[in-house]
Amino acid sequence: MKFQRQPEDILKELGIYESKDIDLDLIAYSLNADVKRTNLSDCEGNIIGTDLNP
Repeated sequence: MKFQRQPEDILKELGIYESKDIDLDLIAYSLNADVKRTNLSDCEGNIIGTDLNP
């Protein structure tokens, strides 16, 4: 998957400079992405992306 923007640039645009300030819902909203929450085992979370425009 190729990023249209660098992840670091997205975080800076949102005023996120430290990992403790990461707000997944804010990031998803700013990118028009959906957040799906389910119970996970053996990890804290997964980020799954698809490139719909190859």
